[in-house]
Formats: sequence, structure tokens, C-alpha cells
Amino acid sequence: MRFLLAILLPVPVCWALPPGGQTPAPIDPEPCVVYKFDGSMRFGVSVRRDHEGKAADKKLIFAPDGSTNSTVVRVDGKDAAFGTAAGKWLTKSETIPADPLWEAQPGTRSVWGLGKLTFTQTLQVVPCKQPVPTAQGPAKRFLDTVLVRYRIENKDDRPHTVGLRFLLDTLIGDEDGVPFIVPGLPHLVTAKSHADFPKTGPMPDFIQALERPNLKDPGTVAQLTLKVDSRVEPPGRVSLTNWPRAHPWEIPVKDIDRDSAVVLYWNPQELKPGQSREVGFAYGLGNFASLAGKLGVTVAGSFFKGEVFSVTAFVLQPAAGQSLTLKLPPELQLAEGPEQQTLSAAKDAAAVATWKVKAQKSGSFPVEIQSSTGGGEKHTVTILPGEIVEAVAGDTFVDLSWPPPEEVKVTGYRVYRADAKEPIHGTRLLDKPAFRDLGLSNGQSYVYLVRAVLSDGSEWTGYRPVAAVPGAK
Repeated sequence: MRFLLAILLPVPVCWALPPGGQTPAPIDPEPCVVYKFDGSMRFGVSVRRDHEGKAADKKLIFAPDGSTNSTVVRVDGKDAAFGTAAGKWLTKSETIPADPLWEAQPGTRSVWGLGKLTFTQTLQVVPCKQPVPTAQGPAKRFLDTVLVRYRIENKDDRPHTVGLRFLLDTLIGDEDGVPFIVPGLPHLVTAKSHADFPKTGPMPDFIQALERPNLKDPGTVAQLTLKVDSRVEPPGRVSLTNWPRAHPWEIPVKDIDRDSAVVLYWNPQELKPGQSREVGFAYGLGNFASLAGKLGVTVAGSFFKGEVFSVTAFVLQPAAGQSLTLKLPPELQLAEGPEQQTLSAAKDAAAVATWKVKAQKSGSFPVEIQSSTGGGEKHTVTILPGEIVEAVAGDTFVDLSWPPPEEVKVTGYRVYRADAKEPIHGTRLLDKPAFRDLGLSNGQSYVYLVRAVLSDGSEWTGYRPVAAVPGAK
């Protein structure tokens, strides 16, 4: 690596409004992060605007084209590097459309075959819809991330044991060997240390890195999301280590020193004929708010009603016996960790405290951390409704049903297929929260978007997209 890193979770992860009720800046429709490939479809990630929204060209991976990263697959105990002559390209690079299920932009898909196994790498930028508060006033930072997925399919007539390892050569700007902030650890992982989860501690949801270890001006914040979504398998092992010149399956775990790397392992498991496995992560921008310059706070996770996000506080050189207390409104419930946590750190070091919070309702709510030495940080997070649409597929049809939205007066509903401008059922509104889509092709995937129509004619967008594949039983 060449910077100060931390880890983040679900895509996208954002703060809501600036403190003090200030009006946020308009959301930029173009993402801040971009990716670039080398000849074997390894990829680099860069930032094209800095944390103030100004034009910039800053790398989040050491090599702009990702040539210092590596993806290795392990099949029945034998290893091969993805994209090399050990296998063959079935589709080296193709553009795929925007994906409403992930709220992702058009991306790039690469399919590589090894024997009768296929490995499909998919990259898509997921723009953050909400701005991030800054000390200077209205938000200008945008937390775009690159969603990275690998789909492993066994097309053989016999089972195979298959795993995948990804090496990320981390970097922010020109900074090297900076510490990692890992939620759940009471200290930083610095240049003179390393970590190997779950041996070091519980598997974190995310990791974060700061360009500068300065709470008043941390610069660019890189975020690695490990638990992206229930649809994608998170890594079973993660190590923070020194970047190696050789890239075998097993990367030695040793002190970071001046060149850090993150290694993600999806341990080998048996795939029977016809079975598949989808693994992945997200990497891009995160935020680290510290308006007072003494206490840094980052929030990451799934910001939907009923789900859990993490609140992590970072204090440089804490006072003896200093503690932090998390204050939540009734709509947010403490899910893990004591409300008050005493900081523990060596002399001149930094301390970290982490809480997990469950959102009970949708809306914008304050999250406050108070320090026993005085002062604190208070921010607003926005919880999305994220209502679940149930989809039950049958022979050439799909049945959809959904709950009415809370505390909203609804005059009817509309159901769309992805990318369609008009509802499936025509202009007439649906009276009930259910719909059967008929005349479909079996074996084809259909993506649906449900919208509640309010009394003023506007559409309420609190329902999550859903996909279904009809078929004969």
C-alpha cells in the first residue's frame, strides 16, 4: 500500500446530510472513481476528483492498470492465475448494461475458462446517491465504489473443489505504509504490524485508509467493503501484509513496512456439476468525518431499515482512561458493543472504538459520539426504507407482492421491468400491492421495480428491485 487505510461495507455506503442542517451540494451524475485494465484484465482504480470535488488524478491502487494486483484460482489443489495462458479467454472484455439490482452503472465482464470451469469477472461502478459532510460546509465528496464480482461455474460432469484469492496492492496518492483502521480492533494496524483475520480478531465488515493521518484534513479516504450484500459471498480470510514480488496462492503475512497490501481469500469448496459460486467485494471511496480535528468518525454498512451498520471512532493519543459514548435516537438501536467504551492505546498511538447499530425505521437520524474529555461528533445518517418485494416464479409467469409503505398516503402502485419507461400493466394504477406478470419466457431473468404513487402524483421509490426466472416445474 502507500497510504492510511480503513475498511468499509455495503454498496453504496454514504453519510446523509451535512451537520447543522445545511443544504447539500447537487449530486454529480458522473462517478468519481474509474477503473483501467491491463492485458490480462487485472484492474486499477483511480479517483478523478478529490475530496473537495476538484479535478484530480489519484490512484487507489499502485499500478494504474492493476498489474501489481493478482487473482489466483485454486482447483483441486492446483493453482492458476486468472487471465493467463493456463486457461483461455471465452470473452475477454464485453460491456454490460446498467444493473438496477445493484444500482450500478454499465460495466465490464470478462469470462476465462480453465478446463470445464468458467470464471467470470464483472466490474461496475456504483455511484453514491448522497453527499458527505465536510468541515468547510456543504458536502462535496462522493463515495463511489467499484463493485467487483467473480462467478465460478462448474460445467463439468464431475465435482471440483474451487477457491479464489485476490491480492490488492493498495495506494493513496504518494503515501506509503500508513495504518489501517479496522472496525472491531481497539488499535490501528500500522507499518510495524500486520493482521490475519479471523486469527487476529472477528472478520471486519470493512477496512478504511486515510491519505494523511491528520484528523483535520485526512485527504482521500479509500474504502474496502468486504460484506457487500447477501447475494455475494464475502471472503473467509483477510490479511493485511507487505506487498510481495511473487504472487502464489498463499501470501506470507508479515509487517506492512513501507508497502502494504490486502489479501482476500475465498477458501476452496466443492462445486458439484452445474453448481456455481459468486464471490466479491467493493473498493473505492469512503468518508472520515472529524469537524473538531480531535475525534474521527466513519460510518459504514447497509443503510436500509431493519439492517445493521457500523460506527467507528478513531482518536489519536487518547488521554488516560478516556472513554467514548454512543448516543442514538429511538429509531436506531445498539446491536453490538457497549454504549460506553474505554479507549486503549500505547503511548503516542491511536485508539479505535466500534459499535454496530440496527435501523428500526427509515428517515434521517442523528448519530452522536461523546468523549469523556469533552466534545464529540454529531452527524446525520439517512436510512432508506428498502422494502422487500417478494417474487414467486411459475411456468411463464411471475407473481409479485409487497407491503404498503409506512406513514405514506398511497393512491396506487406501478410495476416496471428494468429499463422500461412505461409500467407493465399500462397507465391504470394497481389498487392492491400485488401483480402477476404473464406471458414470460421460461429460463429468462426478469428484473422488476415497484413504485408507490402518492397523492400528489409523485412516485415513492422505497422498494428494492427484485429478479425472478420463470420456469416449468
